[in-house]
Amino acid sequence: MMNIHKIGMKLCRLCGKEKARGTDVFEDKIKGAVLVSIINKYFSKDVINVSISDTFSKYVCMDCEQKICSFDEYVQCHSTSKKSSENTKKAIKERKNSAARLVSSRFATKYL
Repeated sequence: MMNIHKIGMKLCRLCGKEKARGTDVFEDKIKGAVLVSIINKYFSKDVINVSISDTFSKYVCMDCEQKICSFDEYVQCHSTSKKSSENTKKAIKERKNSAARLVSSRFATKYL
């Protein structure tokens, strides 16, 4: 049986499926640089290491683009939220300590 390559389809580097829509990460300089950066940030070099000199596909399909960009946004949002939460907890603790010192100092001057 003949294996006919579908016209206009390219093999996605991430999911391994042939897709018509996506980005060649080294042809589209801006979008491609962002995608390569995200891929290299989250994937071990042993799993996926996108470089212009490797022999694998340089194409990332639209579905995978959306998934990795959404994941990157989620991680960044989570990091920002966690830092904000930690700062809020720290501020509350400092206010409680300050209030306790104030009460303690007023008690000491009133009763001692």
